[in-house]
Amino acid sequence: MKVANQNNYFGFTIVELLVVIVVIAIFAAITIVSYTGISQKATAVSLQSDLTSASKQLKLYYVDHGAYPTSPLAVSGNSYCPSDDIKYCIKTSPGNTFIYTPAVGTSPQTFLLKNSKSSVAYIITESTSPELAPVFTTTTTGGGIKNTDGAYTVIAYTSSGTLVTSNGTIDAEVLVVGGGGGGSHGGGGAGGYLTGTITLTGTMAVTVGNGGAGGNYMYPHSLGSTGGDSIFGSYTAKGGGGGGGAWSPGLAGASGGGNAGEVNPSQSVGGAATPAGQGNPGGGNVYGYPHVSGGGGGAATAGASGAGSQNGNGGAGYNNSISGTSVGYAGGGGGGVYGGTPGSATHGGGAGRSGSAGNGNAGTPNTGGGGGGAWYQGTGGMGGSGVVIIRYLTP
Repeated sequence: MKVANQNNYFGFTIVELLVVIVVIAIFAAITIVSYTGISQKATAVSLQSDLTSASKQLKLYYVDHGAYPTSPLAVSGNSYCPSDDIKYCIKTSPGNTFIYTPAVGTSPQTFLLKNSKSSVAYIITESTSPELAPVFTTTTTGGGIKNTDGAYTVIAYTSSGTLVTSNGTIDAEVLVVGGGGGGSHGGGGAGGYLTGTITLTGTMAVTVGNGGAGGNYMYPHSLGSTGGDSIFGSYTAKGGGGGGGAWSPGLAGASGGGNAGEVNPSQSVGGAATPAGQGNPGGGNVYGYPHVSGGGGGAATAGASGAGSQNGNGGAGYNNSISGTSVGYAGGGGGGVYGGTPGSATHGGGAGRSGSAGNGNAGTPNTGGGGGGAWYQGTGGMGGSGVVIIRYLTP
């Protein structure tokens, strides 16, 4: 009689294990898809049922009052009640949200009621049955460029235009930067830098400020021009102040322009930053030889004052990635007046210049950077134009 070898074991091969794992994964995927579909159908049924019941209640209110309730309805938990007759409250299922919009006027004869949960929404009117709500959309005119990466929609305005919304409202992030000031002897100040949130609704005007023109060293010793304001909704980003001319200090702006090296007596600071909160003052100067000028103020820091033979650097701005790429915004222009080393600049600002008849470098377009200061017979750099950028989660 033969005895079985105790070293012979029976089990699954790697191929068999892989087959089992694949089969389990397929069943799991089918289960998830089925559950998701059932869940979405349940949500849709719940939303439509709420709307049908609410419409009947609103029509009963109409019979008693000769008009539909005026907006807004008082909200308490899942109940939405007319302020003048609470027996006609309308109710939603848990997790659902109503938005009630009657016709304009004191005696509304029509209404629109929206019921939503997560990303699913249905609407009903006094004369229709529940139906899927239209998806929020935006269109642009003028200088708006719209891109969608799947998660977010980004609209960048590099020149003025209009934003038109359809099918409701949506909250969006916004960056508004004013036009940078032009340089002269001193560097130009950066445009104002504002960020925040805004509700997109209806037709909205967008104004993008131009960069200020550069000033001349030679007679009549003109200052750099102040940049234009950028405006969107409640946000107004002021333009940056122009850089100082041969005998005149830098101008005030969202960030102030740097002082010229020939302003006498020496100034401890350049143009002021006004209104507060959008930028910083420009840098001061050193009177004498070499005539050292100040840099324009930036959104993050003040412009540097000239020292020794070094013209002041432009104040720093900020990096912001609202567009999907990190970009530097609202940096001041570097100083570059007679003699010495020209001031540098970051975040879109233009560097100053040195050398015979050297023109200042321009601020980068659509960043609000200040223009750089010039040397002797040169012209200061033009300020960079502003920008308005809007970003919201794609519905």
